[in-house]
Formats: sequence, structure tokens, C-alpha cells
Amino acid sequence: MVASVYYPFPFDENRTTRQRSGGGCATGVVQVVFVPPVMAVAAAPTVLPMVLGVWWKLPLVTTLGTLFRLVYAAVLFTALARYAGQVLTMREAEVLAAASWNANRLIGK
Repeated sequence: MVASVYYPFPFDENRTTRQRSGGGCATGVVQVVFVPPVMAVAAAPTVLPMVLGVWWKLPLVTTLGTLFRLVYAAVLFTALARYAGQVLTMREAEVLAAASWNANRLIGK
């Protein structure tokens, strides 16, 4: 969510296949190399209680981990959605211009 605000990539709304995403090298590197590890680190606190509960055969740890996961996911989603919205508000014109496939073709990018 936040990465797509900082590194938007153009897409053709008329095509059904996404063979070319565009956006340049920095966008591709961020979307392919940087975003998946960040997602894994963000998800680690939600997965760890489940893994430990199964490993140690303690259903209570898994149950408490489930409750923690729900709260953690809600807080993380709310905070990041709010942050992405604030950044998007400041960069709206730039993001829309970068994401618009037809506008990029018209201006020669």
C-alpha cells in the first residue's frame, strides 16, 4: 500500500493481461525485491505464536496468538492505510500521472 504510493507503476486499463508493468527500474526493484521481505517482517509477529503453539503442542499459545493476530493486523492496517492516505493526498497528481498508462503514452514517456 505505502510502496505503491511512493513507487507507482502505469497500467493499461483496457488490457486484460499485465505483460508490461512499466514504471522504470526503481519501481520494479522496489515491487519485486523490497516489498516481499517487508511484508514477511510485518507478518512475522502474527505467524510466530501459531508456529510456537504447534511446535510446543500448546493450544493455548495458538489461541492467544490468534487473538493477538487480529488486534495486530487491525492496528497495522489502520496505521498504514492512514499513512498511505496522507502521503497520497500530498502526491496525488504525481501518482495519478505515473499510474495512467494512456497519459504516459500521450506525453511520450
